[in-house]
Amino acid sequence: MPIHDWAQFAFSVTFVFLLLAACLWWLAKRKGGFLVNRENKPIQIVDTLQLGIKHKLMLVRVDGHKILVSITPNDLQTLHAWREESSTNLDPTSTRTVGQSFKDTLGDVNGAS
Repeated sequence: MPIHDWAQFAFSVTFVFLLLAACLWWLAKRKGGFLVNRENKPIQIVDTLQLGIKHKLMLVRVDGHKILVSITPNDLQTLHAWREESSTNLDPTSTRTVGQSFKDTLGDVNGAS
């Protein structure tokens, strides 16, 4: 085998390994990793909602509580916290929309303050 073929083979193998490493790095950065059991962790990120370039809402589960957090470049603020059991008591036959339920929840919070 000529030297040119060995050099091309070595370059190709190196390129494939670098591409594989880049894919694994991307998967690790995406949504908290891959091949990791997140179910038994005490703190879990349930969902995130990007509101703009630098602003987002994050729903976090911590020891049976759900916490809605607002995140900006300069601030991290808790918007609402509730026990997880109360959010799972949804009636599937109800005609109420999610927006109405959320509005009632906010009304309860504002009324309790």
